Amino acid sequence: MEIYRKIVGIGSIVLGIVLLVLLHFVEVPDKFSSIMLMSLFIGWIFPFIALILSGIGILIHSNYLVTLIFNIINILVLLFMIFLVGKIYSSKFLIILIEYIIMLGITIADIVYLIINRDEIITDNYKRNYLD
Repeated sequence: MEIYRKIVGIGSIVLGIVLLVLLHFVEVPDKFSSIMLMSLFIGWIFPFIALILSGIGILIHSNYLVTLIFNIINILVLLFMIFLVGKIYSSKFLIILIEYIIMLGITIADIVYLIINRDEIITDNYKRNYLD
């Protein structure tokens, strides 16, 4: 499971950074500003940051419950953003839609990892915080 943890953690971090950088190189139409306004300016960036922080949390086995709740909130935000991008659909939004769908898949993989390795994460966190 150690290899899977590294793959999921590093994959989340790398994909979060790569997708954010890719978003800035793609020509996005003016309607994207309306998506930013509807998501209160943080909804479009939150999934990228959440993906990176979730990867870090998985790599270092940080607080289980906080990481899980953060991923669940990320899924809700991603579903909201996919809905908004789908409502204001344009052919130029296809890249953004694909990015959000990829992030949704990676976030679901993070949650599955957290659920499967719940006991190991809690034990590691307990040993690191209380038995040192």
